[in-house]
Amino acid sequence: MCAGAGRRALSGWSGWGAQVLAYAGPEYEVFAYFDALAELDAAAAICQRLCAWVKAQQADLFVPL
Repeated sequence: MCAGAGRRALSGWSGWGAQVLAYAGPEYEVFAYFDALAELDAAAAICQRLCAWVKAQQADLFVPL
């Protein structure tokens, strides 16, 4: 899903009328909540675009430690 070095994990949950996709990477985590009727391919594409945007804006979004 999100390109880059380091360990990454993508998980998904479905239930209670919703779908949740979670991306956990070495630098940040992204959780996306979708209606239960949303198609998994569409939800994954949205998450991929979100991860690409976060990666492009990373310097402005996160405070270096």
